[in-house]
Amino acid sequence: VCVSEKFELKVIVEKVIEAATKTKPERDLQLETLQHHLRDSIKGKKYLLVLDDVWNDDPEKWRNLRNLLSGGARGGWIVITTRSRFVAEITGTEPHHNLRGLSGSESWSLLKQTAFKEASRESNNSRIEAIGMEIVDKCKGVPLALRAIGKVLYKRTEAEWVKVNKNVHKYLTREEEGIMPILKLSYDHLPSHLKQCFAYCSLVPKDTSFFGANVDPALDGLRVCPAPK
Repeated sequence: VCVSEKFELKVIVEKVIEAATKTKPERDLQLETLQHHLRDSIKGKKYLLVLDDVWNDDPEKWRNLRNLLSGGARGGWIVITTRSRFVAEITGTEPHHNLRGLSGSESWSLLKQTAFKEASRESNNSRIEAIGMEIVDKCKGVPLALRAIGKVLYKRTEAEWVKVNKNVHKYLTREEEGIMPILKLSYDHLPSHLKQCFAYCSLVPKDTSFFGANVDPALDGLRVCPAPK
């Protein structure tokens, strides 16, 4: 279940019920009804629940959710993924596990997979490999950084590899800025018409669902239709 930034107990309970029963709860049910439905779904059962991308740092909200999930059989697990150390501390009953970065060889392998066509001659170019290893060293084993930079380098010349290498420090992830500098690397290399499209899409609220898309000849572009409430 993806939680993301907005921690709404009712929404999370609905998602857990849907994941556990493969059936979406009826619309507009009250939280109390959903609570009974959730407890019936996990009663006496072992379960593994993964709550992904949690940002809520309010201990009370977490306790309210945890209480609803306490009716399963002994041996069930709840795994939480988060980029916040504080979230890990307030939600965990076990020591939190910090993911390590990729090794140098793993990093170069990932960068090559993203930057080159399979078995291309360029991937065996010793000069490009030397530049690539410098980029790898600067990325500190962060997969998102390596993939973002690899996409920028796809089908690029050696001179362009040199240019990206000189400027890669601008885009490296810093803890206080999250992943935005890495994503900006991709944005900076978009053609101008796609930058316009990106700016337009930024007006759509986060987590908006889309039920379809079609090309509108009059607009000469993609038209997306938000899902009905």
